[in-house]
Amino acid sequence: MTEAHQPARLSRYGRIRTMTLGSIRHHTFIRRPAAEVWELAGDPTRLHEWFPGITACEVDGNARVITLGSGLPMPEEILVKDDVHRRFQYRITAPVFKYHRGTIDVQSKIGKGTKFTITLPAVIPAPVPEWQQDVTDPAEMKS
Repeated sequence: MTEAHQPARLSRYGRIRTMTLGSIRHHTFIRRPAAEVWELAGDPTRLHEWFPGITACEVDGNARVITLGSGLPMPEEILVKDDVHRRFQYRITAPVFKYHRGTIDVQSKIGKGTKFTITLPAVIPAPVPEWQQDVTDPAEMKS
């Protein structure tokens, strides 16, 4: 499933650039009861126990700060924590990640086990339209 949104931006040379914001969804089946998987994945303080590259988590109300393996802290806002539907949704609040929103879903599938789904955003730069390709970069005009 892909959600699309196309904000327009001007490059520093006046070219109009757009990007497509979509999402990447990956799922796997785990041979454990959904309640057991949700106990770990649905706890915002335990992300570092199962998600690679994250070494620590601190939660204060709806704010969570994860610490990456590099030591960089990443502030997040917890948007949804639904224990009935087993859905956890958050967004990174650091300005560089303006459009980031991730979702974790845990679902029971009879005969298959527990379906664990992670949905993360994907940014796909749009190609420069042909009518803009002849715009000259000011740095190239100095020669």
